[in-house]
Amino acid sequence: RALRARFPHALVALVGGMRRQQECEECLRAGTCDLVSLSRPFIREPDLVDLWAACPAHDGTAKCVSCNVCLRNAFKGKFMCAFNDPERHTPAASTATVQQ
Repeated sequence: RALRARFPHALVALVGGMRRQQECEECLRAGTCDLVSLSRPFIREPDLVDLWAACPAHDGTAKCVSCNVCLRNAFKGKFMCAFNDPERHTPAASTATVQQ
């Protein structure tokens, strides 16, 4: 809000940590931001936006658990989520504790 007050004509992007469709929509609707950026959720679910749009019964929460294994895999030249990796580079190998 302080940014909007100081730079009223600037476009504001909310980056990082957004995992629920409802939160994204609320931020946009309230004018908190003009754009919501998602990255890791799309690594886990490339069709996430289509899922949100097509499936009203979906609870609107991305499956990404922010374990960062996708980033570790990217440094190995293998840009994918641990849960989508056929060789199972599992999040248990990272410092995060996650459940499937």
